[in-house]
Amino acid sequence: MATLVEQGVEPKLAAREVAALARSPAVAVAKAYAERVRRYELAVRLREEHSRLLPLVDRVDGPLTLEQLRRAVALARPFLIPGFASSWPSASWTWPELRARFGDGDVEVSAGRDGHERPDVRYQDTAVRMRFDAFLDKVVADGSSNDVYLVAHNRALAEPLLAPLLGDLRFPEVPGVERNLHLWLGPRGTVTPLHHDRVDILFVQILGRKRFHVVDGMNRRLLKDCLTYWVDHDLGNPPDDVPVTTFEVGPGDALFLPCGTWHQVTSLDPALSISTTSLGTPNEFGWYEPGGTSSGPPPKVTRPA
Repeated sequence: MATLVEQGVEPKLAAREVAALARSPAVAVAKAYAERVRRYELAVRLREEHSRLLPLVDRVDGPLTLEQLRRAVALARPFLIPGFASSWPSASWTWPELRARFGDGDVEVSAGRDGHERPDVRYQDTAVRMRFDAFLDKVVADGSSNDVYLVAHNRALAEPLLAPLLGDLRFPEVPGVERNLHLWLGPRGTVTPLHHDRVDILFVQILGRKRFHVVDGMNRRLLKDCLTYWVDHDLGNPPDDVPVTTFEVGPGDALFLPCGTWHQVTSLDPALSISTTSLGTPNEFGWYEPGGTSSGPPPKVTRPA
């Protein structure tokens, strides 16, 4: 009431308005929601404090059984599996071999990314058909580029041209896994900006290396700043209250990323990766959008240098 009076409101009128607000059902509802938010924030803080007691990314050595994968998914912590795919037939793939096998066909890729403000958010704007040999020539060319990239949304492994690659992969035997494999293929310098996914993902590196910057999904700064599932921060130069774990994933290595884990990815070489969300566990978290509905306007996303 004192603030209203200081702003020139007559004291009796100010007292009446404040009393009316105190009796308002809307104020009661607002107070109830504020209390609920306070409790949720305490739970998030507790989870965040506990998560600092261990390295964010665990390491699993040796073969990964389906039961181990299910237990790891239940723990919802990222983990790296060095050499996971080193004995797969795909370990013998080379760029010249892929060009010779599939070069005369065409695939959908994302091209002209450098000229688009949000190429990863609005991937459909850059989707074009390209001969596979011409695309691979751009991938293995000298230099660094984020202008052309074949991403999961291009669904290349669902096309007849590249379907034979599936026979060289040895993912855990989960029903339907062969229909849920996604290809990532691009030159050195391709970047996927900071975001989280709404599914659990097993990511396998086949050719080249990628650098991952990873942040715990409960980081309060990123939960506050996100819009949909993207955040306008570069984890190469993160805010002080965003602790980052950085590591490389090389040929044959695998990485499990639980739903909600913040990550930013940069290709250090011409790189080919395969990912799957078929993990033998429930994996539908489309409702997880702490940054708001994805039907809203896409954010402007910072591209790391």
